[in-house]
Amino acid sequence: MTPADPTTPAVDPNANGTPAPAADLLTEPTSEECTEEWNRYYDDVKAGRLNGVVIPAGHYFAYYGGRIIDHDPDFIALQHRAAAAARVHWARLVIRYCQPWL
Repeated sequence: MTPADPTTPAVDPNANGTPAPAADLLTEPTSEECTEEWNRYYDDVKAGRLNGVVIPAGHYFAYYGGRIIDHDPDFIALQHRAAAAARVHWARLVIRYCQPWL
């Protein structure tokens, strides 16, 4: 058979098996998923990709998916607002405090 032969079966990308179900980001994450997000945060800090200059001193900031989502002096308000903005469960966020003396 040649590639131009109309009798050749179509190539199905899912022919090898069923695709893995996508993770629902609104469900509570596993500890492994939380650890992956914290590792991504620390990798970004070490590589210098995060710039804390935009965060006022004395505020908490929320990080998810390689970027800072939001900041607020109230931890709980930030937690819920940032989770809604990122459309993920609040436990998936990395929330840190920007110390005023730094």
